[in-house]
Amino acid sequence: MRFFLAGIFIFAVFNSPAFAQDRFNPEINSTEIESLGELAVTYELADAFSDSGTNWIELYNGIMSLDHPMRESACWLVRKMPHLDRLEMTSETLQEHVVYAWMTKTHLPYSVPEELFNEYILTYRLGDEPVRPYRKYIYERYSDIFAGPTPSQTALNINMWVSSNFTVRERGFFGPRPDPISVISAKTGTEGDITAVAIACCKTFGIPARRAAVEVLGAESGSRTWLEIYSDGDWVPMYPLEPDQFRNYGNLEAVYGNNVTVVSVSSSFSQELVTSKYTGTGNINLTFFRNDEIAVGYEDFSVNAWNEGSWVALDDVWVGNIENSELPGNYDIEIGEGNYLIIAGLRNQRGDAFVRSYPLSVNSGETSKLDIDIDLPVTEMSDLELVPRQIEIPDITLDFYLGEVNLNLREFIGHGYTCIFLMSTGTESGSRMYPVVQDWILEKSVNPLFIAVGEIEDTGELNDSAVNFPMGLFYPDTDGSIAAEFGYQPDESGNYEKFPVVILINGSGEIIYFSEGLYLSVDDGLSRAMEMEISEAEPILRPS
Repeated sequence: MRFFLAGIFIFAVFNSPAFAQDRFNPEINSTEIESLGELAVTYELADAFSDSGTNWIELYNGIMSLDHPMRESACWLVRKMPHLDRLEMTSETLQEHVVYAWMTKTHLPYSVPEELFNEYILTYRLGDEPVRPYRKYIYERYSDIFAGPTPSQTALNINMWVSSNFTVRERGFFGPRPDPISVISAKTGTEGDITAVAIACCKTFGIPARRAAVEVLGAESGSRTWLEIYSDGDWVPMYPLEPDQFRNYGNLEAVYGNNVTVVSVSSSFSQELVTSKYTGTGNINLTFFRNDEIAVGYEDFSVNAWNEGSWVALDDVWVGNIENSELPGNYDIEIGEGNYLIIAGLRNQRGDAFVRSYPLSVNSGETSKLDIDIDLPVTEMSDLELVPRQIEIPDITLDFYLGEVNLNLREFIGHGYTCIFLMSTGTESGSRMYPVVQDWILEKSVNPLFIAVGEIEDTGELNDSAVNFPMGLFYPDTDGSIAAEFGYQPDESGNYEKFPVVILINGSGEIIYFSEGLYLSVDDGLSRAMEMEISEAEPILRPS
């Protein structure tokens, strides 16, 4: 069915005498706000005008040039549009988008679903193109070609015209996407440019439309862009240059196999994921840990696919609500079948980046679960590293091998600074780190407590060294029971992977330094911890 524009009256631009200054001022411009009545409150127009710089006058004139039903639509657009659009939008452009969007309610042989009108017809933006009018040009020039009796037929007419009149070129410049009229005039553009033209045409002729894309194809070059239209109660794919694939969800799989990673759809102001409509999907379940606890709020990771010779981040995975609301720090990501690389990182206080990568494969209908420890290793940490660590000092009494009395540990650590050193006897790491800690304790006159897991005869010269301390406290933890009180258990081979352990406690019983593993510069960290403690700075706690 073909039809022509008739009886469309474009209202004159409203000129208010109250525009006495450039920027919007709620007090000075109260008359303009009052003239909009409830619309100003409902659509928070005072805030939108304040955000519009000197361009608020254009927005106001554009709104007031319309009658009341269309005026409400204009207010909705002004409230929803991004900051830069508010600075650029002219009254004429705003007016045209609203008027021609409303024409789809009255000048078509089919109706636009009311719940889809604002988001997918009224909205004007197609990508990052400049804000320009395009509906009047498309409507008046192509009504005879596009208009059909049903949404599907109109969409297919548009699809056939686009595929017959446009050629694809590579994007050879940086900058915004050209506006639709420029692309139509050139009859060439990138796949994204041509998709934007198809969406503009669909909007103009009352077909709810949204951009669809795979931004990164796994093991393939580049990306794919197409659109989805709403027809017969469902969103269906429309490929601008492949009209024979209209409604075919399997088109991407047929071309790219299991390399469809993440499919997103977007309108002017919203975005969502629809990957499972186009390919078989599995799930990646990630949990990040720090200091043996879930790292709530950690987001410094990416999911990457191999694309054009390198691993490329799939930014669209963040479109969905991937963090588990019931278990913060846990992420569940639906994604197409294929091979991926998880990259997770953080920085120490010097700003040095530490990055880990974890390859994994995703199969349809399966979940690939990965627990990731994001603790900085000792070798990557600065002496100023501040990493919260919870450790319980056990309430136990020790029968010291060297020393005159049995002492309650918690009472003992309440007398000045105390340094606790836990190690395994007969290990290289313990033997190398012991003298460093010993010399530092002697230099600083800190109360020592040495605990060695293993047989007493294995401690060798440690016994002689411990005698030199003023209080000479050394305890052989023969069965590992004391280590267990501190929360450490041996592995299947009987080794304590996180030993040696150094804990520095102040006179108030607060841990101000903590380290696990071999770290031969531990004396620097201990000294810095005391300096910060004396200057009332935050305590330093060092994890593995």
